[in-house]
Amino acid sequence: LPEAISTYQKAIQLHPDSGYAGVLHSNLALALAAAGRTREAIEAGKKAVEIAPEESGAWIQYHFVLLQANDIVGAVAAAKGAIEAEPERAGVHDLLGVQYANSGQAAKAEAELRREIELYPLHSASPYINLATLLIRKDPTSKDAEALFDKAMEIGMKSAAALRRYGRLKQELG
Repeated sequence: LPEAISTYQKAIQLHPDSGYAGVLHSNLALALAAAGRTREAIEAGKKAVEIAPEESGAWIQYHFVLLQANDIVGAVAAAKGAIEAEPERAGVHDLLGVQYANSGQAAKAEAELRREIELYPLHSASPYINLATLLIRKDPTSKDAEALFDKAMEIGMKSAAALRRYGRLKQELG
């Protein structure tokens, strides 16, 4: 990580006005966050979205840096920035939906997750799992949640964590 951080910093110094400056700051933010240098990571992420507000990727990476810093309000704002930058990008509505759910805004979370599924019904199992989890929290006997989990399985869950979560919630449904 120190080498990556140093390389990004040098590239930023050498090419501060290049078309890649936003990407460089964004990647620097992730490297700093991974190194536990949270305050610097937040500043680099903020700089990335200031330089390239039209780049949804910069907003998404800034979102993850803010999450690591436990700044849920900031993470919601960054996810909104990603949607403003590229409203049709796969994954951004799922990202915002999760943040709304984490901040107790269930209705907004449900709307964003349903929007993700509407836009990209076969892109990922994640919005199906996230929406099912949200619905189960509201109603542990939700048949809609069960159908969403089944759809997630049909699409194909990629991570062991998602499969464990699915198994636990499926047991709760009975």
